Amino acid sequence: MERFVARNRGSLFARTALRLALVIAASCLVACASQIDLNDPFNDRGNLNDTQREFGQYMRWGVIEKASQFVVPEQRDEFESLAPHLTDLRITEFETLEVKMLSETEATALVRYRGYSMSSPIERTITLEETWTREPESQFWMVRIEVNRLREALGLAAG
Repeated sequence: MERFVARNRGSLFARTALRLALVIAASCLVACASQIDLNDPFNDRGNLNDTQREFGQYMRWGVIEKASQFVVPEQRDEFESLAPHLTDLRITEFETLEVKMLSETEATALVRYRGYSMSSPIERTITLEETWTREPESQFWMVRIEVNRLREALGLAAG
């Protein structure tokens, strides 16, 4: 009789331990699944947000050479020609107002920049629409900016 009670106690312990392990495993699976955005399973938006933020930081601190690496090749020379004016600009703040994923490889971002020129302490605000495309080979996000609006904001004639 004692063997019967001991055996049942052991199997009761084993069943309880198994149930506890299953509950923990299920909790882990739910936690992992909740981190996946079903509308963006490959985290394209996250990668874009990081890239767009990095571009904005380079713009903010006047590191135009590095910012130009994000600009599509067909606009890069024109963007780099603005470098003397952009480095004179002190961007005090930039804010991404909206990001729209148009596809897995294309998105738009509405970005507000605030800043002033060293020659004029009046703060100005410009909102630019940035069109981002993901390069097929490198998977790197590249930006097409509204160069004429940027020129306007810098007080330059449209090119």
